Amino acid sequence: MTGKLRHKVAAYMSSAVLSMWALGGLQAQTPPAADRIQAVIPELRSARQAHEVDLALRDLAGVRMSRTDYNTRNLLMEVAANGTITREQVQALLLPFELTLSCYTREALTSHTYAPLDPRSCEQTPLVR
Repeated sequence: MTGKLRHKVAAYMSSAVLSMWALGGLQAQTPPAADRIQAVIPELRSARQAHEVDLALRDLAGVRMSRTDYNTRNLLMEVAANGTITREQVQALLLPFELTLSCYTREALTSHTYAPLDPRSCEQTPLVR
């Protein structure tokens, strides 16, 4: 093999190895399965209280994301699919805030789009779907 040919072969081999390494890295970065929890917190009194609720919820094991919106009274959480977070745990965490849940749902996260729940159409007692 000539020097130029060896150099080209080495460059192609290096490029192929780097490409395979990069693709392997992308596959390793695929996030594990997640569930979405949605609920309504009817008694939410302020945006500050919503923020305090989020801080408390984020401390639960398995919580990836928590957003509580004062204007819509909606709670949205992304949790590990194999996690053990239950409605009862979330409700217990809200007790010190004197808050309750209604329209509680937990389902597999298949997309990052969602429809907020309407507090006016929620039943008084929590509903698990």
